[in-house]
Amino acid sequence: YQRRVHGAFPPRQPRLQSMEALVSCLATAAHYGLYATLALTIVAILLVLNILLKSSTDKSIYIASKVLKGMQVEFAFVSSSTRFAGYSLVIKTPGALRTFLWEEADVISGFSRAYKHDRLEVTGDFNRFMDDLVLLRSVKLSIVDRARLAVALFLLPKDTNIDQVAPFRSTNKIHSIERDKEAVAYHYDLSNDFYALFLSKNMLYTAGVVDKNDPSTTDFDRACEKKLEAACEKLELRDGLRVLDVGCGWGGMVQHVAEHYPRIDVTGVTISMKQVEWATAKLEAAHIPASRARVLYKHVKELDESEKFDRIVAFQCTEHMIDEELYQFFEKMRSLLKDDGILLVEFMTTKRFTKCHPFFDNFIFPDGAQFPIHTAVHMAERAFLDLKDIDNMREDYLFTIAEWNKRLRLNMDKCVALVGRERYRMWTLYLLWAEYLYSRGKSGCYTCVWTKCPTPAMPNGRPWRLRH
Repeated sequence: YQRRVHGAFPPRQPRLQSMEALVSCLATAAHYGLYATLALTIVAILLVLNILLKSSTDKSIYIASKVLKGMQVEFAFVSSSTRFAGYSLVIKTPGALRTFLWEEADVISGFSRAYKHDRLEVTGDFNRFMDDLVLLRSVKLSIVDRARLAVALFLLPKDTNIDQVAPFRSTNKIHSIERDKEAVAYHYDLSNDFYALFLSKNMLYTAGVVDKNDPSTTDFDRACEKKLEAACEKLELRDGLRVLDVGCGWGGMVQHVAEHYPRIDVTGVTISMKQVEWATAKLEAAHIPASRARVLYKHVKELDESEKFDRIVAFQCTEHMIDEELYQFFEKMRSLLKDDGILLVEFMTTKRFTKCHPFFDNFIFPDGAQFPIHTAVHMAERAFLDLKDIDNMREDYLFTIAEWNKRLRLNMDKCVALVGRERYRMWTLYLLWAEYLYSRGKSGCYTCVWTKCPTPAMPNGRPWRLRH
């Protein structure tokens, strides 16, 4: 891997002398009595790493290799400085590196494919590995190095990777109601029991709140409960209001409002049938009548604009939207909101508009996209909504994702029994990738509160609307 030092690539240095590592690795292979195939595989792998790994100007980086059981080889990237230490790449099959570096459109897709098939494993600091993996995409090799790399990869046997999980496919128009329902069902309708293994007790699929003044929020379930309390406070809930939860998930917010505000009418909408079943069952178990609280299977575009709500909340339901879709969402929210109403929306954001990586778009989160926070604010202003409050929740969401990841790994056997090993590994990679993005500040999370702006009427009585 070529590394950046103080924001710039280091000058070209002599190649890492891998002869000692090669001899040591071959001696280890002979000691374990492995076949010549393993020796050739290690030679090819070291050739690949020797091409890709450059030493920095002031730090020497070495490869410590050892043979594990069977055909697995572990390469630990170590340095005299702890800056570059901290993780090892375990290659479980001879063709894993070929899949990683050759067979896919980019190295992230190649690594993801090899990882989901259990051909590669990263031990240690995954975030530092991802730093190097992202940097690897920008490495520029000479023609000679490219030829050497191609020969080295060609020496590796090809793995027979058979996908047990079918990627998401749809013939419907993107962002149509039918397509949105298919995409949401692919992600959320896996198994309610699967999500219950790593989400909080109230099944909140969004960032919890870690309050420095409340030590109890270091507990994950308490942090998620605190999130709902904070949302209710921002919405200024009181008796007699009508509340709408858009993209309500498993009904955590709906149940919280119904239990703590018995004189409020609350409705949740989602386009995941399994979420509707779970939320309805939870409301019935809590003896909350449908006359006060309900969760409906309905797309936000299908909501009747003649129905008006005093408060609307939407936790991270905009991650399937692009610019114009986002504007139409705010227009819909404004049409559903009473004149003195309050709208609370939580967004996942990036520094610039970004579609979901092709691997995760195919296997985890179809049609996903993120946008900068200024895009959301601009689209809301176009829809004549007035921004009243904004909170940066990135650190809270990072804490939440880390907890999801930890719980998912602790319940590995149960998860594999519910969704299969391949999908389980894809989900662990998905959460690791998300944790990396939030820890490096590449993604963010914001909670915004809006009210309706008074719109002057034109001579014909219609309200003004800005044109894009």
